[in-house]
Amino acid sequence: MKFAVRAFFVFILICTYQTVPSWGAAPFEDFSDRFIDPLKLHGAFWNSEGTDVVREVVNGKFVSKIKGITADNGHLLNQLDFSDPDTINSFSAKIVIQEAAIDPDFATSTWSVGAQLEGVYYKDSSGDVWAGITLGYDGSQWFIACGVNTPDGYIAGPSFTTTIEPGKEYTVSISYDGTKTFTFEVNDESQVLDGPDRVGGPESDFRGLTTGIWSNGNGMAAGYIYATFDDIQVNGASYDDFSSPHLSATNWWQEELIREIRSGKMQMDVQDFGDDYTVNAVYVSGEYRTDYLQADLTISSATEISDPAIKGYIKVYGSYFNTKYDGITNHYNENDGDIWAGSVLAYKDNGNPIARAYVYRCDDADCNTGEYLFQQDFSCTTQLDVPATLSVEKRDTTLVFRCNGSTLSYQLSGTLYPSHWNLRKIRSTIESSGINTPSYLRATVDNVYIKKPAPPWNLFLPAILSQHANK
Repeated sequence: MKFAVRAFFVFILICTYQTVPSWGAAPFEDFSDRFIDPLKLHGAFWNSEGTDVVREVVNGKFVSKIKGITADNGHLLNQLDFSDPDTINSFSAKIVIQEAAIDPDFATSTWSVGAQLEGVYYKDSSGDVWAGITLGYDGSQWFIACGVNTPDGYIAGPSFTTTIEPGKEYTVSISYDGTKTFTFEVNDESQVLDGPDRVGGPESDFRGLTTGIWSNGNGMAAGYIYATFDDIQVNGASYDDFSSPHLSATNWWQEELIREIRSGKMQMDVQDFGDDYTVNAVYVSGEYRTDYLQADLTISSATEISDPAIKGYIKVYGSYFNTKYDGITNHYNENDGDIWAGSVLAYKDNGNPIARAYVYRCDDADCNTGEYLFQQDFSCTTQLDVPATLSVEKRDTTLVFRCNGSTLSYQLSGTLYPSHWNLRKIRSTIESSGINTPSYLRATVDNVYIKKPAPPWNLFLPAILSQHANK
């Protein structure tokens, strides 16, 4: 009899496994590597953002990192722009290149990675004139490059003799005389370069601190750059020494954002200055999009949201159908008619996060207007600092949502076409709706699945062991 029970147990395992061959036994991404895999996830639909991106203040310095593969535009930029650039003719920073690397698979098409002071300063007869100075690495050597760029082409500046080493601090500056002359400095060495004749102010006025990855024009580029900036001087006066815990809206245009692997999870922090909303998102790469998306989402108790009107959330979601366009007879109009659905972990100013499922239809090309077809809170228990397993699944015309052991569903009706974008995303967001209160969401993602994970076999054990005990 004991043999029969053991054989019966094995039979259950084999039959159960064979009835669910599509269930995945391992996560699609468990963030066990140092970097996010750019072949599985990317930072924007058109690959214009890096996969790993960091803008944050740490120990009195501004930390800037970017990693990934460029799109057709040939560069990835992590920029921190001055809030009032048109008042700035000169600025400087103390820069340390902490780490730099070129992806060997893209070595022949990558010009460099590096840290840069840059800006658009005026307009010549053909368009805006850009100038910048870069501490860079080309895969074999470190270098300093300065130059001016116009719609008619790039003008390279004189060479520097100062040598660059990782881990060493350099005082770097760029100055504009108000006409067409730029002065670039690294420590005590300076170079002067004239641009084309000025005809007026620029169309897109900006100045800022940048880390970037640049192609040499022969295809996509890929690499990694990690640099710190400190003691920012503007027009000869102290501007920001990063002694505050976060970036200031008074000084800077962009907020802090963290998207990188830390302690085996993908950190997805986002700061909001209180002007509207800020987003930190990753997309599942096209070849890996399925009808299922699941992840363990956590909101940290270190989150700083003090106004009850401000909401922070992190979610798994996607676009699954379109109600207006079939893409063949009636061509798509961007987001118009697309149906988005997902599972959300949301947090306000107190208590525990709330898990919710939703279905939303966009009613214009930019999805600025639309309608919630379905919104409902899960019955699952969620807490700060505790992961919640959230998922969204398309089953024919039914959308199924889960939070831990709680399940919700919504049945769509009417004529449905394929989604225009057919995207799958994980996104952290702060919505402040113009409330002038700075806030900071700290959240993590782990164990991303694009197929249903295998069920925990120990669910079967109590009944089986009880049956065995009675024999």
